[in-house]
Amino acid sequence: MLLITKISYFELLNYKKNIFNCLNLNSSNSFINKIIVFLDAHFDGLPKNNKIQYIIKKDLDSKLIEYAMKQSEEKKLIWSNPNYVFTEYHLKNASINSDLYEEKDKYTLFERGKDNFLDKLRNKEVLLEKKSKLVNLLESNEDIPKITKSNKTTINNKINRKLDVIIISVNYNDYLIVTLKHNTKIFENITIVTSPDDFMCQKICEEYKVNCVVTNSMFENGDKFNKGKALNVGINSLESPGFILTLDADIIVSDEIDTSILNENVLYTSDRWICQSYDKLLQSQQDKTNIGLYTKFEEDKGLGFFHLFHYTKQQSYPEYSKNAAFDDLLFRDKFTEREKIENQIIHLGKAYKNWDGRITERFITDIEFQSLFDDIEEYVTILYPPTINWHLLFQRPQQLMKNFANQKNVRSIFWNSRGEVRQKERIQKLNNNLFIVDQYLKIEEFQHLFKGKKVYWFSHPSHHYIKELTDWDLVIFDAIDNPVDEFAEWSIELKTAVEKADVIIASAKIMYDEHKKSGKPVFMLPNGSDFELFEKSINKLEKPNDFPDLTGPVVGYYGAMATWLDWDIVEKISTKYQILMIGGNKYYNEKISNDNIHYLDHKKIEELPNYLSHIDVPIIPFKLTEMIKGCDPIKFYEYISSGKPPVVTQMIELERFKDICYFMNIDNCLDIIEEAANEDNKELVKKRIEIAKLNSWNVRAETAVKIIRKYLNAK
Repeated sequence: MLLITKISYFELLNYKKNIFNCLNLNSSNSFINKIIVFLDAHFDGLPKNNKIQYIIKKDLDSKLIEYAMKQSEEKKLIWSNPNYVFTEYHLKNASINSDLYEEKDKYTLFERGKDNFLDKLRNKEVLLEKKSKLVNLLESNEDIPKITKSNKTTINNKINRKLDVIIISVNYNDYLIVTLKHNTKIFENITIVTSPDDFMCQKICEEYKVNCVVTNSMFENGDKFNKGKALNVGINSLESPGFILTLDADIIVSDEIDTSILNENVLYTSDRWICQSYDKLLQSQQDKTNIGLYTKFEEDKGLGFFHLFHYTKQQSYPEYSKNAAFDDLLFRDKFTEREKIENQIIHLGKAYKNWDGRITERFITDIEFQSLFDDIEEYVTILYPPTINWHLLFQRPQQLMKNFANQKNVRSIFWNSRGEVRQKERIQKLNNNLFIVDQYLKIEEFQHLFKGKKVYWFSHPSHHYIKELTDWDLVIFDAIDNPVDEFAEWSIELKTAVEKADVIIASAKIMYDEHKKSGKPVFMLPNGSDFELFEKSINKLEKPNDFPDLTGPVVGYYGAMATWLDWDIVEKISTKYQILMIGGNKYYNEKISNDNIHYLDHKKIEELPNYLSHIDVPIIPFKLTEMIKGCDPIKFYEYISSGKPPVVTQMIELERFKDICYFMNIDNCLDIIEEAANEDNKELVKKRIEIAKLNSWNVRAETAVKIIRKYLNAK
């Protein structure tokens, strides 16, 4: 059996959470031998399977069907709507069932053969048959059937489900007069939202006895037109809202909607007939002519003119200011399930001269949606609390916040600890999406920097209290160190930090395993490197002025001169090699005296590639303590960005890189340094650089943002 379905780019995006699983599942069952999917646009990342074929073609015609059947050598086929193919049903039921298609999909042709199928496809009346109720209505020149209030009240009381209609109308009065004439006969509870300046709309509402909400919210803060704000004002004006239908002012709905059949977790849309003018619509009635001569039928265009959903506060409209279409797309993205409702929808098109001068922008088409898809992600702002100064030891917190700001529609705010460096300005704007704010500013004083959803990301357990300072959409605790030894004090408030977090990120497996016990969502996010900065060290860069004049292979280390350094190993290496030790600060500045050990002060991260390029063997001589079990050293990723051979003590987090580094201990360190210094393996150098690129901070930030968006959407 051959299954044929046509799916638009827009539908691919709608079904993105389950389409791949469903395709792979259906392609492997015994009932379907092959699936052919017709696409209207190229889509990257489609699953590879020899039983699934993709054909990119916008128009599905008889030649394509013949081609599909020839390719599959199948004589029997099913033509199915993607709503029935790519839904949760098949994820739960393991296979496509022939009975399901006979019963559920009225457009399915099951075991009827090629000729029967092609005859149906060639029949231009097939779409009109689908809309026969509307055709008969217009040909008979009858008005929209009246539904009395008493009947509607009986229906609503019987099913105990309320339906409210909200229409935004600003400068659409010519359409509104026409559409209300029909829609007030279908719906009892209609609310029109308009602006204070639109006196004509207010008069129309009074004439038709519909609710009128006057607000200027849609034009606040310089918005050209913010549909989301207007809709939310309308929704908030309702008493105990249930199901809500949002319509454009130029939409006619010809059928009552039976709320008893609606699923409260589904967003409903509708196909539409586009009529270029109301005069054309009337002409079709007067001439008793087929409406198809005066209109165009469009499927899958439910981008905003018709939204039917069950109201919850979590599903209120986003207030996005770019244009009305973006509000609708962002809103639709909150629903995992979408279905069409079989209602006859007439969209009055470019009917009057003032269309081009309207304040609102038209709704985008599927083709336009494809080009705009990257822009519809809702903005997220991530705040990191005062823990470390931006300019001191540019490590994981600074790197993540910097790279968060490089992601699409993400803003990051680094609440700066003054430390040794006091910033000149209370708020520093590094770029459009990256800000550093002074430690002594209150959240209220930089609240205006937040854009979209608010995410609190903290790494020191004691900073859990900041969760209470404002309303956060998501709280993430980043477990970056094992709370023992030097970091034992972290354990005091660790339990509270975990309890207050929605999601936990762990930089090492030991913390990951520990926090999995909490029952919270936990994700591994190792450290990384500024790859683009440190790959410069592949070549010899200008030697810094303070770089000592050293002979022989130069062994080098940069970072904190801390207690976790194995100074015994350092001293032993110095008996044979010159060692350059770069770093030291107020908190970590231990040293041992030896003529072959050369110390330089702390360097800014931008300076380090120049030093690294003149080091032959970079080392990480850490003690293998309990604390180091949770250490994923950033400098390792920076070292391998240069392709150089790192010599390290055998830390747990580095064991996965055993093929590209050298492990040393106090007994073999001299031999291992010599082996690394004499390495001559271009493929190994290339492999290190490739691995470093895959472990860049930008990759880490991209992964983290995907996690953030996943749990924001789940709320």
